[in-house]
Amino acid sequence: MSIPFSQWWSALQTTQAPPPFVLIDCAGLAGGASELPPALFSQLESLFTGELAEELADVSGYLGQLKSVDAASEKLLQQWFASGLAMVLELAPTPPGQAPLGFAELRRHLRKFNVIYGPGGRPLYWRYYDPRTLPDTLRVLQPDQLQAFFGPVRSISLQGADGLVTQLRCGSAGLEG
Repeated sequence: MSIPFSQWWSALQTTQAPPPFVLIDCAGLAGGASELPPALFSQLESLFTGELAEELADVSGYLGQLKSVDAASEKLLQQWFASGLAMVLELAPTPPGQAPLGFAELRRHLRKFNVIYGPGGRPLYWRYYDPRTLPDTLRVLQPDQLQAFFGPVRSISLQGADGLVTQLRCGSAGLEG
């Protein structure tokens, strides 16, 4: 189901969950990583580490957690969604008695997908943080591959070509949304 951004944002504001995580594709920002506004995020880091983080800083994916679901965050996400630069990750509910998944754990989970292996075992960088291509890629995955990718993520919200926000979810038979 796809809905207008304003309706999606209103629903996000009413949840009791911590502020959401944002997956950002810096390749679409004219100034690269320098255009990321750290003041809006409680945490913001590249999905790469070491030399690769420096080398790919302006074209890599970044994971951030919004400080709050406020007007400044809304304006930025609306711009990034419309430009195909970002998606919001909502985590699955935490079982009673367990600590909620933190930023470092989610980043570690996502980093497992930076390099995938193609024909003949050839390593390839996978730009899963590009919201323009992720839905089509996820649709061809087998259910077990999809479950591995989603892991602790309940839904991925992004704007489609129709200008509406779609929530992608991992269903038992494959991708939903």
